[in-house]
Amino acid sequence: LYPIATENPGSYYNRSIAIILLPGKIVTCLHNNPEFINDILKNDFEIISEVKQISSIIIEIVWHIARGFVLASREVQVQMDKIHAKLRGSTKSDHLLRLADLDKSIIFLNTAISENQPILEEMASASFIAIDDMEKAWLHDALVENHQADRMADQTKQMLKQMDTTFASIIQNNLNDIVKILTSVTIIITIPTIISGFWGMNVGLPLFDHPNAFAYMLMLTLALMVLAVFLLKRKDLL
Repeated sequence: LYPIATENPGSYYNRSIAIILLPGKIVTCLHNNPEFINDILKNDFEIISEVKQISSIIIEIVWHIARGFVLASREVQVQMDKIHAKLRGSTKSDHLLRLADLDKSIIFLNTAISENQPILEEMASASFIAIDDMEKAWLHDALVENHQADRMADQTKQMLKQMDTTFASIIQNNLNDIVKILTSVTIIITIPTIISGFWGMNVGLPLFDHPNAFAYMLMLTLALMVLAVFLLKRKDLL
């Protein structure tokens, strides 16, 4: 299995690759040629210094696959950090949906890496393919890459799991803060309505016939609103 990137950054899925050994030939069966296969066809190698035999090309392929999982896991971590920065003051669920996409990608990567590991170990034991000492060293490098990819994918998976729980709580808390502020503002702007309702009744009230009754009512309303703001802030409700 090897990783394929989608249009969304940090989103991956797996494709299978089959390698058939024939006398003097290698047959690869896959959906589309990935970039590393095209590079190998152009004799553009990264890990091997020279093609000694057919097994050298196989080692180059498995190294590219292992390296691809390392780069894919690293990209998932980069996208995770970007979402982490955006989520701090956010109330949108879009970021959580993006985290869900990263969760799916890292599960695909982790599964593929685990399935590739026994194949690489069997190659290292040279049970079905003959390799010399130099090729064993190259294959060891491919195994190291795969181990690194496995650790990175597992670490990223755990971090994403923690982020899912933490930031779901953060978004809920941010929404609660907004509701709390809106409730407090509603209480404050209700004060003028309550006072005007009292003075609008057809009953005798203090200062009813006073020439400055309206001004006194405004000052009383303003004083009560200021007092409400003070008390709400003191109780951390505003």
